[in-house]
Amino acid sequence: MRLKIMSEDIKDLQQAQVTSVARISEYKRKLDDLSHRILKVMVAQEKYRKFGWSVQPVEELLRGKLEAIIRELESPTLLKGRLNEITCQLRIQGHHQSLTSSHGNAGKHLMDPYLTENVKDHLSQQQTALSEMIKIIKTDYADLKLIEEGLKDLSASLVAQ
Repeated sequence: MRLKIMSEDIKDLQQAQVTSVARISEYKRKLDDLSHRILKVMVAQEKYRKFGWSVQPVEELLRGKLEAIIRELESPTLLKGRLNEITCQLRIQGHHQSLTSSHGNAGKHLMDPYLTENVKDHLSQQQTALSEMIKIIKTDYADLKLIEEGLKDLSASLVAQ
């Protein structure tokens, strides 16, 4: 009887833990959202405060560093490296689960939902960036064709004179 009571208490505690973990993740998300909003307000306030001032040397240095970081993040080799790292993590996780599994689901790979969402977001951003690059390339190609036709017309008119 005592074991049954303890078992029910354990189930209740496990349920409370699941609820607490869900609440904590929701609070973390809200904290991130609020932090983002505060940052936007601070940026707007700083822009209003510095309106009319020239760019300071320290700000120019920070801008250069930020641009370097952005270039590094956008490099194609970094994307490939990230995807390789994620793939390795998934393989290690799958291998670990196959070793600890006793129910015969050794071929099944379970991913952490947070990791899945990160991979999905990252691939979505990359897809958007590639789409934008394709649009830019197409418009540039059309502009080059127009310039080429203009040069042909110009050279034809010069030859005719």
